[in-house]
Amino acid sequence: MKTFLLKIVTPDSVALEKECTSLKILTHDGWRGILADHENAIFAVESGNLTADDEDFFSPGGLLLFENNKAELLQL
Repeated sequence: MKTFLLKIVTPDSVALEKECTSLKILTHDGWRGILADHENAIFAVESGNLTADDEDFFSPGGLLLFENNKAELLQL
């Protein structure tokens, strides 16, 4: 399967940087799934769990920018 880079950035540091095949995030209008080669997009991420492949992480919310096969979550 194709992969993309996921980078989670907090105000203090880069919390996570890894290659993954899928990402599931919670937005104000429900769950969104992202795969490699997704169109460029910006999402407002709600507070809660997100899933990268089969690994769960907590996010306090923020903005997710997906561009050129790279997902960057800027956490609040």
